[in-house]
Amino acid sequence: MFDLNNRDWAPFKISDLFQPARGTEKNMTSLQVGDVPLISARNCDNGVKAFVSIPNERLHRCHVITLNNDGDGGAGLAYYQPMEFALDTHVTDLRPRDSSGNLSRYAMQFVAASISKQRTLFGHGRSISLKRLNLLRVMLPIDESSNPDWQFMEDYIREREAIQIEHCCEFLMKRTSDIESERESNRLRTQLFLLVQKKLGGIPNQPDIRHSLWKAPRIPKPKARKTPIHRSARQQQRYRRFCSR
Repeated sequence: MFDLNNRDWAPFKISDLFQPARGTEKNMTSLQVGDVPLISARNCDNGVKAFVSIPNERLHRCHVITLNNDGDGGAGLAYYQPMEFALDTHVTDLRPRDSSGNLSRYAMQFVAASISKQRTLFGHGRSISLKRLNLLRVMLPIDESSNPDWQFMEDYIREREAIQIEHCCEFLMKRTSDIESERESNRLRTQLFLLVQKKLGGIPNQPDIRHSLWKAPRIPKPKARKTPIHRSARQQQRYRRFCSR
């Protein structure tokens, strides 16, 4: 198992590894519904806000990292985008430079996670401008030549992905078994209900079993409390005279 603590790390400027490009979609309400994901400054769903229809010349290519510039709870979050998308103006597109080499999606996911670790530096009142982005650094594991160890990043994400897939398979298998057991239990319960209903059908003056089994119990209403009557001295005197007649 790969261990992050046994590796040497070094800071790298994001602008040296990636070429930033801001989004261009401003009036998002005018976009029609389609099959192209619209990436905005969200903190969930990989940044996807909706699916829209836009011309091909306004599409952003896949295999890039999107970085949220600002937003309530989403500033500083980075996501890997595996398909073409439309980009909001509050998000920056990070494209790998030629000096970074041919990065795999696993290495890109590792970098995106490392960038998101610094999200506490930014917020709704402190956005990621181009000037701050040029100064922003990301911590990455390095090899013997003090270069980013892209192979280690890829192997680490592959291992984590395999572990997650194994956990998901175990959960699905257990859930499937529970559903089958619950279905079998409901089938036996239905058969028992019908059998008892059939046996009680020949007894005269026997109420329907459905009412005896499924009718909600009657909850008695609380008795009203008698509130004491407060009378003044003059009212008490008039009350005694009235009762003595």
